[in-house]
Amino acid sequence: MKKALTALAAFVLMTAAVPAGATGFAIFGSGWEPDAVDEALGGGISLSFPFGDSGLGMDFRGTFYRESNSGALVIDPDNAFPEFGLKIVPVDAALRYDFSQDGAVNLYLGGGASYLFLEVDQGPDLDDELGWLAFVGAEFGEPDGARFFLEGSYRSVTSTIRSDGDEIVDDVPIDLDGAMVNLGIVWRF
Repeated sequence: MKKALTALAAFVLMTAAVPAGATGFAIFGSGWEPDAVDEALGGGISLSFPFGDSGLGMDFRGTFYRESNSGALVIDPDNAFPEFGLKIVPVDAALRYDFSQDGAVNLYLGGGASYLFLEVDQGPDLDDELGWLAFVGAEFGEPDGARFFLEGSYRSVTSTIRSDGDEIVDDVPIDLDGAMVNLGIVWRF
């Protein structure tokens, strides 16, 4: 919980630093399938703003994946480390290019950095990590006001479960690379 609150505070500070010309606020549901876990479902918010009329802009995002099923995560052959819940809170900063901000349909793509706050509900510590993400999406609706969007993304990051001497003898890397789908509503102002 402490890491989730830290992630939320970091996201609020990032969005507070955004210039007054911010033009988009979104809420969305997210499904992610990292390699190390079966699936992760969550929700998030984002704030985006353009760099003039060039189509180029910046996105700041925060997503919360409550409990991911770690059944696919194999740590050691003796199964000394039991199945556990994994909380994942990515905070992203990405460059974005909109192809038609003023059209009824806006296609966009982008990519940037992700900082993942990671926490397991039992067992040894898991390092927070820096990774990257890339996305492509489409917004549908009136240019000013509310629009629906659908987005496909890929996030890449590797973290490490630190040995604690009892259950795990060696540090264990876990691969959190995987595809995501985001679906939500964005408001333009």
